[in-house]
Order: sequence, then C-alpha cells, then structure tokens
Amino acid sequence: MNKTKTSLLFFIAGVLLWLIKITFGLETAIWLTFVLGAAGLIFAVAGRNLILILCNAALMSSVFILMAVENFTG
Repeated sequence: MNKTKTSLLFFIAGVLLWLIKITFGLETAIWLTFVLGAAGLIFAVAGRNLILILCNAALMSSVFILMAVENFTG
C-alpha cells in the first residue's frame, strides 16, 4: 500500500475508535485513537498529503480536548 492509503486507513480506524469511546465510554480506546492518529500523521507527512496531515492532527488534538472535557465534568 502507498503512504496515502495507509494514512487514510489509520485515520478511519482512529475515527471509529473515537466514536466507540463517545458511544460506549471505553477508556482504552481513546489512547489507541491517539496512537492511530500519530501513525496516520507520520504516513501523511511522508506522503506529503496536506489534507490527511490536517485530519490526523485534528484527530490527535480531539483526544486531548475530549480528555480535558471529561476531567472537568467529572
């Protein structure tokens, strides 16, 4: 597979795990989402795909935003 397809697959997997976290409240899925976003970001940078770079960076940032919201809401 080329770098763009690999990055896209990591992004899709991360989004699916993020949705599982929101829906079912699983704690381990959120860290795996961050790892998948980071892996997708690496492949997006290597493939020089700006859209996937932004998408994977947003996925990684959403993990920290979600964790901050959970910490403040208890």
